[in-house]
Amino acid sequence: MLTKSHITIGTSQRYLFLLHRHVSSHPIKKHDEYNFFKRSILSTDHFQYSLPRLPIPKLDKTCERYLAAVKPILNNDDNVFKQTQQIVTDFCSGDGKRLDAQLRHKNALNRNTSYISKPWFEMYLKSRLPLILNFNFFLVFADDQKHLKPGARITNYIISSIRFMNTLRANWLEPE
Repeated sequence: MLTKSHITIGTSQRYLFLLHRHVSSHPIKKHDEYNFFKRSILSTDHFQYSLPRLPIPKLDKTCERYLAAVKPILNNDDNVFKQTQQIVTDFCSGDGKRLDAQLRHKNALNRNTSYISKPWFEMYLKSRLPLILNFNFFLVFADDQKHLKPGARITNYIISSIRFMNTLRANWLEPE
C-alpha cells in the first residue's frame, strides 16, 4: 500500500475545493468504500493554521553545523579544512550577514507561511517531471511476497495510488 509520502497529486486549488465541497457533503456509500482508504473524523488540513512557523536558524550556528558536517570528509587534508574554515568565517562575517538579513526580512513579510514555502513549491511542484523518479531518490518499495508478479504489483500500486488520491481530494486523510 502506498502512503501519502509516496504520491504527489498535481491539481489546482479550485478543483480541490470544488471536489472537497462535493465529496465531503456526501457520505461514503457501500459501493464506494473500496475507492478510499478511510474517512478521518478530522479533515486532512484541520491543524494547518495552528502549525508553528519554521524558525530561521542563527547564521553562526548554521556555519558551525556546516563545518562539523564537512570535517569528517576533509579530515585527511588539514590544509583543505583550514581553507574551508576561512571561507566559512569570511562568509559568516560578510555576504552571510547580508543574506541572513534579507531572509529574515522576507520571512517577516510573509506572516502566513514559512520562508521556505515558495522555493520548496518551485523546486518540487513546479516541475512536471515524475516526482518519485526524479526528486525522491530514497524511495524504495518493500517486496510484497503476496504479489511477486510484476503485473500484480503494478496493479496494486495503481489501485493504491488512486485510492490515496481519492481520499486526499475528499480531504479524508487523517492529519499527521
